[in-house]
Amino acid sequence: AGVPIPTTLDGPFKPVTVPLDKSFRGNAVDLPDTDPLVQRYVEGFQPEQISLSLSASHSSVWISWITDVSGV
Repeated sequence: AGVPIPTTLDGPFKPVTVPLDKSFRGNAVDLPDTDPLVQRYVEGFQPEQISLSLSASHSSVWISWITDVSGV
């Protein structure tokens, strides 16, 4: 207590790795394949999710997509 939490502005820092606490699961719930929230609504090789992200350069953008043809 009383010790400030360092930020990246205070770094650089030596990397520290700690073991994963396997007792922590959070509120994650695995959905079955039959759940409507994970059902496919597209057919064939069409994108199911599309993501647009600004790049480090002001003149470019990253475009990525996810497709799944395993159910075809």
